[in-house]
Amino acid sequence: MKNDLVYIKHILEAAEKVVKYTDPLSENAFLIDEKTQEARDKLIHDYMGVEEKTVWDTAKDDIPPLVQKLNHIVEA
Repeated sequence: MKNDLVYIKHILEAAEKVVKYTDPLSENAFLIDEKTQEARDKLIHDYMGVEEKTVWDTAKDDIPPLVQKLNHIVEA
């Protein structure tokens, strides 16, 4: 079984990609972006009831603090 730190590092890498991708975008630009539309299509078909606004809010409000906390854990 993998060490927990390995899983945390994987989560951190993914979260950092979200921040890097969404950082320069406005909400409107995010919603009309081709990559966002492709991800939306995947989410909608696989997980009914996913709201675009919730995805945006999570990417902008929840992921950055998560990155900070995970960096703290990895650096400890």
